[in-house]
Order: sequence, then C-alpha cells, then structure tokens
Amino acid sequence: MRLKFHCQNRIGILRDIVAQFADYRINVARGEVGGDHGSTIYLHVPQLLNAQLSTLKPVLEGIPGVFGVKRASLMPSERRHLELDALLSSLSDPVMSIDMQGRIVAANRIAVQVLGVRVQEVPGLSLDRYLDEVDLPDLIRRNNSRINGLRIKLKGDTYLADIAPLHTEDTNVDSLAGAVMTLHRADRIGARIYQVQRQELRGFEAIFQSSSRLEAVINEARRMAPLDAPLLIMGETGTGKELVARACHLASPRGQAPFVVLNCAGLPESMAETELFGYAPGAFEGARPEGKLGLLELNAGGTVFLDEVGEMSPRLQTKLLRFLQDGGFRRVGSDEETFLDVRVICATQQNLPQLCSEGLFRLDLYHRLNVLSLQVPPLRECLDGIEGLGGLCA
Repeated sequence: MRLKFHCQNRIGILRDIVAQFADYRINVARGEVGGDHGSTIYLHVPQLLNAQLSTLKPVLEGIPGVFGVKRASLMPSERRHLELDALLSSLSDPVMSIDMQGRIVAANRIAVQVLGVRVQEVPGLSLDRYLDEVDLPDLIRRNNSRINGLRIKLKGDTYLADIAPLHTEDTNVDSLAGAVMTLHRADRIGARIYQVQRQELRGFEAIFQSSSRLEAVINEARRMAPLDAPLLIMGETGTGKELVARACHLASPRGQAPFVVLNCAGLPESMAETELFGYAPGAFEGARPEGKLGLLELNAGGTVFLDEVGEMSPRLQTKLLRFLQDGGFRRVGSDEETFLDVRVICATQQNLPQLCSEGLFRLDLYHRLNVLSLQVPPLRECLDGIEGLGGLCA
C-alpha cells in the first residue's frame, strides 16, 4: 500500500510518522518527499492492510504537523518512471542512458530490439560488447558537451548518434554522471530531411508550359521521369534545370525518397568530394574523428542532383564514373567499398562534347551521364507563351 501525507515541513516529522509503523511492527519499504515546499511525504508500506490503516490513520493524523493521510496509487518516482517509459516507447529511434563506465542504465523498446537482448538484461549491460571503434566514456569526458552526428556501427548497421552528457551538479568533467544517446539510422537521415523539405518540392504542374516548345520539353521529361537511368539536363543559367530535375524525381518511383542537390561549381574539389562521398574517421587533419557520411549514403534509394557537372574536377569525374558503372565508391581516406542504389541527375550550361574534345571532361563519363537528356530552352525562345503568361498575371 502507498500512502500520501499532507504535512508541515519540519525537522523530525518523517521520524515521528515512521515510528508509528514501527510500533505496529510494520515495515516501511520506501519513502519520498515531494510538494513545492517538501510538504508531502509518500510511504510505500507493502504489508499494510486496510484494517490496520483504519486503526493507524487517526494516530497518524494526530501527529503534530500532519494535516491528512490518504492512499496513493503511485509513488512520485514510480509515476515518473512510467511516464518516461511511455515517452521513450513512443520514440521511433533507439535511446539509451549510459553511465561513465559505458554500462547501460536504461533503454527504450527500440534500443532493446537493436541490441537483441531481453528487457531484463539491459541494466548493467556494457556497450563495449557492441561498439569496437569508439570508447564512449572517454569521448564524453574529452568533449564534455553535446555530440551530434557521431558515426558508429552497431550490430552491422550504421547509425548517427546524438550524445547529451549528464551532470550531477555543474558542467565540470568531475560531475559527469553519464550520457543519453539517441541513434538515427544513417540510411534514413536523408529521408527525414527530405520529408521536412518536401513541401518546397514541386512537380511538372508547377512549371510554366504555355510555350509549345516548353510543353514539348516537359512532355519529354514526363516520359523520362519513371526511367531509372542517369539524366542530363542542359540549358543556360536561369532556365529552370533544377525545377525540371525535381519534377522528374517526384514523378519517378523514387518520388517518396530523398532528393538532394550538390552544386559542383560552388565548392572546392576536396570539399565537393567529401560532400558527395563522405570521409573515413581521421581521413585528414581537421576531420571529424567519427568520419562523415556523404550525400550519396544519406540519400540511399533517392536521387542526387549534380548541378553544373561540367565544373567537376578530373578526380571527382573518375569517382563519379566508377559509381555510375557499378554503384560502388570509397569514402575519402577509406579502403572499404560502399555500394548504393541512387539515381543521378546532372545539369550543365556548358557544351560537354566540346569540353570532351578539349580534354577537360571525360568522354566515357559524358556517355554515362547522357543516357537520357533534355535541352531546356531559354525564355527568349519561348515567346509564343508570353500571351498565356499575361493571362495568368491578370
């Protein structure tokens, strides 16, 4: 039985209350103090019977400072535990609380499933059994701050871990009590980002098509959209190549998967390579110790749009060609092969055949990218649609 005492916050009141149970040789298993000013005491008395409570209640309420006694359904800590369990169980990501020895203190249902153990086996379980590449307690001590996107492997799957340290008092390293770790499946991060941004994506119906030439291009794009082959979109700056690429993605079987963009002209060679292919832990000076996933891995099953592909460096051209040939690549600084299913759509304002003849663009890569192609005309060549545009503005 659990009892709730509404009482005065005074020295010795808990001793006076518990003494009454001792007189009746009834054991008090646990006690907690609550209320805004310590004005509530909860006692867990498992062996207390209703008849005994009827006898004891007048005695307990006669203690100076005790204003009322009644039964309680739960102790405050039990209620918090149940609420926390319900909250964690509602989360779709694995969540674990660990101590500074790397042992699991608590975990939600999804985490238990990932670990492949029974619920009762979780408390005290050492994560060293599952994590070979990272010493979590040491990492938490060295950072002593929140860590986002730590790449780890757990039971063969790759996760991005968010780790929030727990302190007993201030934020000094000496007060570290452990951390709460949330795991996100790396192959689903891109899909989440895409769902957030999806409201900004528009299909073919959002593209102005009053011009007969534009209408023909869009009809051709609709035909090519469901085909799971590389697509090369050519046209001058400002003709809407990315808009067409997004529309093709949405109209394809991958329409519910992520769509991400990399501007090859806007990044230095090394940065473009790491953005697209990622890098291994400690790949270069200044690299994140846990490494980084590239857009291809984050976008598994979706579409990658490479804008201004004609600006791509020779090194990057070689890696892209390899990926288009067999679906495999290596992260920067890694010997491990990664294979993915991603559709590639490219765009350029340059004359790629001419670049090939000048030795500035790989001919074999051009043929790989040019399996399907679209030429988006500039507005000056679509003057027959201006009348329709005026009708829309009116």
